[in-house]
Amino acid sequence: MKAVHTIFALGLAGLFLAAAMPATGAVVYNLLDDNSSISVDTGGGTGINTWTVDAITHLETQWFWYRTGAMIDEASISTLVLGATGATDTNFDGSFDTAYMKYSGAGFTLELRTSLDGGAAGTNYSTLAEQITIKNTGAVNLTFHLFQYTDFNLGGTPIDDTINIVSTLPDSIFQWDFKYTGDTVVVPKADAYAAGAPAALLALFGDGLSTTLAGPATAGPGTDVAWALQWNAVISPNMTYQVVIGKTITPEPATMAMLALGGLFLAKRRRG
Repeated sequence: MKAVHTIFALGLAGLFLAAAMPATGAVVYNLLDDNSSISVDTGGGTGINTWTVDAITHLETQWFWYRTGAMIDEASISTLVLGATGATDTNFDGSFDTAYMKYSGAGFTLELRTSLDGGAAGTNYSTLAEQITIKNTGAVNLTFHLFQYTDFNLGGTPIDDTINIVSTLPDSIFQWDFKYTGDTVVVPKADAYAAGAPAALLALFGDGLSTTLAGPATAGPGTDVAWALQWNAVISPNMTYQVVIGKTITPEPATMAMLALGGLFLAKRRRG
């Protein structure tokens, strides 16, 4: 099995504290940490993409959409006005591992922090932490709908994945094929979700209609799949609403067991 494991870990929160180096205009940040790299397009386009772990690219694209109470349809956050943006090296290894961007809309701001934490070479393990903070800068309550769309092609192969969304507290999204496995956890719990074909899900945003995700919770097996989540919030003036998401790519247990057995076999041969 292959999968994406999305986790929420309080320990990752410290990665979001680093200040970004200011920049102007849409830019693309290429984050690098240990065995992992990822591209972050602050202007939308391909969004967060090409998450590569030990030379295998697992992520096609991931990005965020929004809708306020005054809007009929959803829009990409890249349609907002991009202000301060930058990248930092939070573990001082010489490579940027965290990207920050702040967008402004009518009566609100939206900040996105993305931090990559790679594993040791050859482990096929990597984590990606995301923090989205929406602040109501207006004088009245703000009705805000946030959407995340994610299309993983685990192991670099798009046609052999399965998704299972478990609506618990917090939400967990499991995606796998035949080599990697994992789960997705988001905080706070999403208000709605859907899994399905990437093109069909993506078409829900920007189609001229107000979207409320309504399942299904599963997609696959053995096909190209994607998933989307929706959060609905009413934000008081000068208050914020925050979503924290963590994603982990790791080999599934059977693969890890085989690697461990292989190591034991080699050690035994050396002793012999």
